[in-house]
Amino acid sequence: MGVYVQIAAVLALVVIGYLTFRFNPLKLEIRSITFTAFMVMLSVVLSLLSIMIPLFGYPSLRIGLSQLPLMITGIFLGPSWAFVAGLIEDVLEVLIAPAGAPFFGFTLNKVLIAMIPALWMLLPKSKIKSFKYLPHLMLGVIYLTAMAFVVSIDQVKIGKEMFEVLISTKIGIFILSTLLVGFMLLMLNIIAKYFADRNYSFALTDWAISILWVELIVNLILTPFWLQVMYGIPFWFNVAPRLVKGTVMIQVNIVLGFILVNLVDKLMQGTRK
Repeated sequence: MGVYVQIAAVLALVVIGYLTFRFNPLKLEIRSITFTAFMVMLSVVLSLLSIMIPLFGYPSLRIGLSQLPLMITGIFLGPSWAFVAGLIEDVLEVLIAPAGAPFFGFTLNKVLIAMIPALWMLLPKSKIKSFKYLPHLMLGVIYLTAMAFVVSIDQVKIGKEMFEVLISTKIGIFILSTLLVGFMLLMLNIIAKYFADRNYSFALTDWAISILWVELIVNLILTPFWLQVMYGIPFWFNVAPRLVKGTVMIQVNIVLGFILVNLVDKLMQGTRK
């Protein structure tokens, strides 16, 4: 199965790259090249400084800020440069700090981390996009989907052994997940109120939604799937600790990233004058 997943990931990269460069041609400008190079190197450095936590005996849970430079690149330079940035960052990371044979699923992750904010920013303004409670709605969808999955499983396979998921385990996961999501919703409100009275040119909602899309698609869906293919770690058992990590890192990425985005925006506006 691993070989087929690798092939599927490569095909996905080819298709995404083809569609991206066809509908959003790459503009070779000195400023764009310099900005992308700086953000890629910053992402690589932050990746090397990240903390890797082993799960089930494998390095599975990364805690760090390396995704922020890639996301900022996508927001300011668009999908084409985002694709290039994600691809180059993954190649450099593999060359500088190899952790085994390359897995193209993680290459796809890097590309999507940069491209998701870029694609979100391309969407026309609408009532749905400007809806200030859209991040809350997304968190609710993540929570309900996870709970539905927990209720539906009775057994999980770890390695070659099968383990029953007891009712008590499901109740424990339900209580913990409810508390974590409640905490995240509360923090979103606090963050929104904190920045509400400050003069920022970039919308907090756009950045928060970009963070949540990356968290949902890359960190809560694709990465657990890649690790299940590579190491046989059950999907949900990999999602659970990521929800715990998300209660902290989502808030950190929203606050720190929002400040950085507006700082970069002011700097870029200054260079245009």
